[in-house]
This record gives sequence, C-alpha cells and structure tokens, in this order.
Amino acid sequence: MPSSLKHFVQQGVNTRLNTYSSALLIFRFTIVLLFICLWGKPGTAQDALMTHYTQKDGLPSNVIYDIYQDTKGYIWLATNKGISQFDGRTFHNYSIKDGLPDNDILNLAEDTYNRLWLVSYNEQPSYIKDGKIYSAQNDALCSMLVKKGIKYTSLIKWQGNDYFSGNQLARIGKDTIIPFASGINLKRPGPVIPYKGQQYFIADKSFYLYKNGQFKPLLHYDFHYATFFKGKLYLTGYEKLYHSRISCFSIHDTSLTLQAKWQYRDRLYGLTVYDGQLMCLTERGIFNFDTATGNLSPSVFRKAIPFTKLLKDKEGNTWLISIAYGVYLYRNLTFSTYTKASGLKHNEVASLSLQSGMLFAGYHDGSFDCIQGNKISNISIFDPDKYNTIKFVYKKGTASYIIGSHQGVFLYSNGARHLIDQLSYKGSWLADNECLFGTTVGAVRYDIAHNQMQKIFNSRVTAIAKDRGGRIWLGTLQGLRYIDKERVFDFKRDSTLSKSRITGLFVSNDQTLLIATHKEGLFLLKDDRLSRITTAEGLSSNTCEKVIADHTNTVWLCTDNGLDRISIQNILMPKIYTYSTANGLPPTKINDIAVDSGRIFLATDEGITIMPYSYMPDHNFRPDHVYIHTVTVGDSVYYAPQTLRLPYNRNDLQVAYTAIAFGSGGNVQYKYLLEGSTSDTMYTSLEAIRLSGLSPGKYRLSVWARLGQSGSWGKSPAVISIYIAAPWWGQAWFLIALIIISVLILYFAYRRKVNYIRRRAREKNKQIQDMATLEMQALRAQINPHFIFNALNSIQYYYTRSDELTANNYMNIFAQLIRRTLEYSKAHWLSLKEEIETLELYIKLEQMRFKNAFRYELSVESQIDLHHTLIPAMLLQPYVENAINHGFREDLLREDPVLKLQFCLESNVLLCRIEDNGIGMKQSAMYRKPGHRSLGLSINRQRIDTINLMYHTDIKLKIEDRGENNPGTSGTLILLHIPKKINNNEH
Repeated sequence: MPSSLKHFVQQGVNTRLNTYSSALLIFRFTIVLLFICLWGKPGTAQDALMTHYTQKDGLPSNVIYDIYQDTKGYIWLATNKGISQFDGRTFHNYSIKDGLPDNDILNLAEDTYNRLWLVSYNEQPSYIKDGKIYSAQNDALCSMLVKKGIKYTSLIKWQGNDYFSGNQLARIGKDTIIPFASGINLKRPGPVIPYKGQQYFIADKSFYLYKNGQFKPLLHYDFHYATFFKGKLYLTGYEKLYHSRISCFSIHDTSLTLQAKWQYRDRLYGLTVYDGQLMCLTERGIFNFDTATGNLSPSVFRKAIPFTKLLKDKEGNTWLISIAYGVYLYRNLTFSTYTKASGLKHNEVASLSLQSGMLFAGYHDGSFDCIQGNKISNISIFDPDKYNTIKFVYKKGTASYIIGSHQGVFLYSNGARHLIDQLSYKGSWLADNECLFGTTVGAVRYDIAHNQMQKIFNSRVTAIAKDRGGRIWLGTLQGLRYIDKERVFDFKRDSTLSKSRITGLFVSNDQTLLIATHKEGLFLLKDDRLSRITTAEGLSSNTCEKVIADHTNTVWLCTDNGLDRISIQNILMPKIYTYSTANGLPPTKINDIAVDSGRIFLATDEGITIMPYSYMPDHNFRPDHVYIHTVTVGDSVYYAPQTLRLPYNRNDLQVAYTAIAFGSGGNVQYKYLLEGSTSDTMYTSLEAIRLSGLSPGKYRLSVWARLGQSGSWGKSPAVISIYIAAPWWGQAWFLIALIIISVLILYFAYRRKVNYIRRRAREKNKQIQDMATLEMQALRAQINPHFIFNALNSIQYYYTRSDELTANNYMNIFAQLIRRTLEYSKAHWLSLKEEIETLELYIKLEQMRFKNAFRYELSVESQIDLHHTLIPAMLLQPYVENAINHGFREDLLREDPVLKLQFCLESNVLLCRIEDNGIGMKQSAMYRKPGHRSLGLSINRQRIDTINLMYHTDIKLKIEDRGENNPGTSGTLILLHIPKKINNNEH
C-alpha cells in the first residue's frame, strides 16, 4: 500500500488543507520525538544485522518520505532535499539544480513505461527515466497534465493500466492522459483490492466497491492508513490526541462488519505485511501484530526508531525509512548482532573467548564484557585511559579470571588484579589446569592449580598450541618451532613455511595442526604430513589472521577478505566456502572468532556478529545486471544510451555505469572490454571509465560486475555501441577523389620524370658530342700545322747537314708521337704511365728542335701506381707546350732553363705540377702578336668542365705567375688536382 508517511506528510503540505491540520502535524511530530527520548532506550538483546545510511554516507537528507525499488533494481528515496538513487554503493542525488520542480518530493511510483513519477510539494508533474528528469519545461506529457489541471498525489495500478489519483482519476498512457469521472475524492488513495471476484477501492477515509462502472461507498471512517490482510481490512487512526487505534473489518460483498478494535498509547504509522506476518509500524519501532488479540510483540527489527515504511527488495534485503534518522538496511535477517545499543560497552570488539556457553568480549580500554544469554555485564581491570587491549579471558572459578592483554598476563579475582607475566600477550593454549602463553619475548607455562609459572622459550612467540602427544608448537616471525621433551626444534619441512610469519596455531580434535601465516595461506600438519591451502585452492586471501576448528573438525579461517569455512576431510581436496559482505557480514575486518555447536561469533569494529552454524554462503549470488548510467561527451550528457553516434572531433567519452548489489557493502569489481579498439579485458573498482582519443570506427563496450575479488562475474553485461564518424577527409567520396587526384599526380609526375630522363639523355649525348668535338679540337691543337712545319724543318735541317742519325732519330720520335696522339684521341682516360710517355716524346722533340737549350725533370711519388692510376687523355700536353714555346723564348733564354713535372698524392687526389723558370706569363704576354689567343688552353678548360659534368668528378686547375708571389723568381706554375681514379677500363 502507499506509504503511511505519505498520508501523514500530505496532511501538512497539501495546499488544500487548513491551517489547523498543519499545526497538528508539527505538534504530532514533536510528540514523536518526545516518545523516542522517553521510551527509546535499548534493551539487552540481539539485533538483526543492519547498515545505517545517513547524510554522511551520501544521502541528501536524513528526512525520508518514501522509498521505492524500480524495475531495474535501483532503490529510490524521496526526501525534503530532492531524491536519491542508490545502487548499493553510491547515492546519486537529484535536486532543483538538476531539473526537479521542487526539492520536497513526497512520493515515488513507476509506471508501465519505466517512468518514475514524483509527487512534489508544489504539485508540479515530473518523472525520471534513465537518469534524466522530465517536467513541463521539457516534456509534452507533463505539459499536458498542467494544461488539463490534473494534480496527482499517487500512481496506482488498476484494471491493467496506470492511473493518477489526486483531484481526479486519470489513466496515463505512453503519450496520453485520459481523465476518468469517478465522482469520489481521490486525494489519499489506498490499494485496489481484488477479493472474491469484486474490486474494492480505498480513498480518503472511505471504502468503495467498484461495480458496473460505479463506485459504491461501503464505509466512511476516520482512518489514516489501510491494510488488507488475509481477507480482512485493517484501518489505523486516532482515538484521541495521545491514543491510536486499529480496527478490523470483514468484507461481505457489498458491506463491511467491524470485528475488533484495539487502542494504543503509541502513535501508529500503519500496518504492513512482511514475510506472511502483519507488522505494526510505531513511533517506538516495528512490532509483530497478533491479528487475534491485537497484541504487539518485538520483531526482528529491534531499533526503537519511528520507521514509517518497510520495503523488501529483490535480493531479499529489507529497507526501513524514517522521517529523521535516514535509512536502515537489513541484509541478512538470519544473522544477529550485539552492539552498544544491545548492551555492549563498545562497538569495537578486539577479542572473543567462549567458555561453557559464556562469551567474553575484550576491548581496547582494558575491560571486557561477559555475555550469558541476554545478560551482559562489564568488568574493567585496567585504567580506561590507557591503551591495553584484552586478548584472552578464561574464567577460573566463580569470580576469578585469567586475562591476557597487551600489558601482560594477569589473574583477576574478587576485584583484585595479580600479575602473572608482565610481557605482552600474543597467544595461548588452555587445558585442565595448565595454560601456555606466547609473549613478545618468549613462551610461558602456567600451572593454574599451584599458581606457578615456568619460562620454556626465550624468543618472540606469535602463536602457541599443544598437541595430544605433548609437543608444544610455537609460531614465530620466522617460521614454526616445537618443544618436545624440553628440547626446542626448528620445523624445516617446508622452505616457505620456514620464512613465514605465523599468525595463528590450533590443534583440531583429530590432531591436525592448523598453521595460519601472514602471506602464504594456511598449512595443515597431520601424521607428519604437511599440506598447504592458498587462494589457488579457493581461500579468500593468503593473508590469514586467526584460525580455529570446531567440534566437527571444520576449520574457520579469518582473512583480510572475509571468513573462510574449510572442510578438511580430504586435505588434498578441501571444500572452501567464503563469507563476505554479500552474505551478510558487516563491511569491516573480523578481529576474532569463536565457535560453539550452533553459532559462530565474530568480533568486529561494529559489534559482535552472530551467524547460525547451519548457514552456508550462496556462491551463486552475483550482480547479474550492470547498467550504463550516463555517457558524458564534453558538455553533453547522454542518459542510458544503447547506441551512440558521434563526430570525429568528439571522441573523448566518460561512461558511468553501476551494478545493483545491496549486499555487497560497496565491494563491487568491474571488468570491461572495448571491442574495435583492443582485445584486452580491463579491471577496475571505479564506476566510470574514460575512453580518450577514439579513432573513427565502430566500437562495442561491454561491462561486467562481480562481488569482491573472488565472486562470479555476472552473466548480463551492460553493452553500448559507439560509432565515431570519420572526418570529411575520411569520407568515401573524399577518398575516391583523393585516389583520382593521386593517380593524375602520379601520371604527370611519371611523364615529367620520363621527359627529364629524355632531356638528360639528350644533354649527355650533347656532352659526348661536345667532348668529341673538344678532343678533336685538342688533337688539332696538338698537331697543328705550325708544330708539324717546325718538326719537318728540323728533320730537313738535320738531313741537309748530313746528320742522318739525328734526323732519323727525330723522325722516329715524331712518328711515335703522331701515332700515340692519333691512337689516344679515341680514349677519355689513360693510365698515368701512358700520359707520361706521350709527354716525354713531345718534350724530346722540342729539346731537339731547341738544340737542348732547356732540360726537364720528371718525378713521380713512389706510392702512385702508374699502371692503374688514370688521368684524362692528353690533358697535360697543352700546358707543357705553352711552357716551352712561350716560357723559353730563344731571345730571352736565361741560364739553365728547366721544365719540371711532378706527380704526387694528396688526400687521395692526384696532384700534377708543371713548373718552368721561363719568362713568366706577364712578360710572355708582352711579346705576343696582337689578337693572339691560346687556343689549346681554352679548349683544355672546356674539357675539364665537361669531364667534371660527365663523370661527376672535381678536377681543379690553378695557374700562377711565380714572379707575382715570389719576387726574384720567374716562370709559370700549373697545378692540376685530379681525384684519384683506379682501374677504370673506359678508354
């Protein structure tokens, strides 16, 4: 039925109510608070395990008007500061700034189209769908409600449709509103009750039979809340200011008969059906209602708080809301707790000791509670201002206790404290009249009967136990040791165990030694056979804290991830069950554990949790549904999209999602896979992921959830398809155009390259032709008529003087020179040896012609290979000729004219040096005929340029007048630098 609080609040907030009703509302609320203060003291009893959510946990307010669970499983809370959506981990709050028409939201209900309609204080229509708020400002349906003047206070299901009830009854469709002329006041509707083929309607203090399209009133009664249970109608109201009543009516087709009426001093918020039981919500809490007697008895919900509504969610959890104290969640009603509200001294319980049905709870302030049945008594043996944790309590006799604490081991008897050992307690073993204590500096044996103490070990002990054979087992920071017949031995059976810090030791009834370690899991030693259990076998964690075994040899292991229940009938294949927050454990560390034949006691920072021994964890529970909440792209927010299409420049996304798991205690893990980007599955505990720089293309994001680190992954992931469009330059038309343009560019580039190659070929052919022309010109220059004329005159001269020997010799040399010149004119390169031989023939002819008036000197560096070092053909002859004909003039000959030819290597470059001590270039020019030009030298310069171009070489020519740079000397110096060329067979 609708929330009882809704009716209560609407009395004060509805604008149509009179001033008296509003004042009465405030007065009644004040009375509620007074009742709480006077009668709300906690009793000494076990409470159902619960979690309390308030503003400090994320709620917008502690004032809760209504609670609702939608079809997806979200819990929604209506408050005086907006609404809140809860997924078990995070409260997502909405207020006016998010689009609500008002912050005071009184009622919530979901229609067939998954729209969550909100009843607000200012009566403006609005609803939420997929996390987005719709109102008259942005939704046609809400705008239609405003135009038609329809004001609703509730959404009801009737005749298979959704109806608004308020100032009139109206059927709501997907896009339509159809008013229904009921003729009755519908401001405060109750449930539509189908009973024995009839339909009954509750609305504003009246009970109607709906038949043949008409509402027939059966009862007018001053009530506030109505409940239908097992064929009976129960109405709650006020008898007078300080009294409430419950009236029971039986239904007889067209009439009602009053069967019983009960009065109560407490204010009642209504009756509700819970697990087949009718419960009464009062200002002092929730009570079981006896339909036969009207008596109220304590329920499993023992909080003395004025709860106004109860909701059982799809996971079986129970939610209770109040108008001032926030929300209470009961995750597992099979569990119960002892807390400070139940009578414990503190909620932070450090240790537990169980002895003969008596439970001792140790605290950090040097005190402990003794719990027997529903009786709890506190005993303080130390100064409460000093930190001294009680780690062990053993009752000796009627009023004596042996206490293990941080400050040592003590005997507390008749209010007096006696020191047994002043060393900090770390562990103990107890049997008959013997106690073994482990301390920070050793182990101690204590004879209880004779009050005698004996030190048996002199190093730090972290845990201690004794087996049936008399061996005393010692846990240390560096492995396991044992004492046998007063001798201490190291247990070195396993190298891992030998290096581990032992956190707990226990000998089970079947003499299995249980060894808990700090990081290496659990070891078991039985019949000298050692085995090990870790997370690989199913432990919740390898970090173990406390281990015990119960009367059935079932092992109970506390880890930093929860509680493990281990069956070791088959040590090689143990059966492990893990208890966690998903099974109802509080979301806090377990400090200690104690077990009796029917219950498991767990010490936590939130009290003592009591779990039935028969309770087994449901490993099949998992959050089967994950929902995409929002996708944020820049300033745009997309609500629960299934497909998202975005332009190329909006490729940075933040995807928010959630898994609904109210029993998780917030311990939810996620994994996600982005298909189309990478095949790697990523893991996170966050409820949002960022996808940055997505390239154009299609993507599929899948998100799964599980409880904790070892739970099963849900079967149904949240899935969203994302399409990032390509930029205009990545579109098909652009790519086709780009291909066409590229082909054209390549075609024209190819044509240009072909034309270039052809042009270069023509240029090279021209260069070859020019080279041939220059070589022919050089040849003509070397065998010019003047030279031939002079040579023939010299020969004739020797014949006329009857010097036939000299003439023949001259003729022979002349013939060799002409033959070599003609032969080498076809070659581009000659060996240095061939070039030098040709030069020597020419020089000898000139010496004979000048009657040996000059001499020449030839020097070749020893490193030069004359046969394989190449030089352009006939390159040097014009410079030698010029030196002889112009440098050594007969009329100006000086003493000892010399022509020097030198060949050497400088940095892999052949240096040809032609030097004479003649008259020099400047003086020689004075004796030339006007208009005379040295044709041979000019041709040679062109040859050098052509050779450099054709052979990609760098021949350098330098001509100096020696007299200019060196006064007192005369002559000409010619330097030719020719890059070294070897084994070139191109002749």
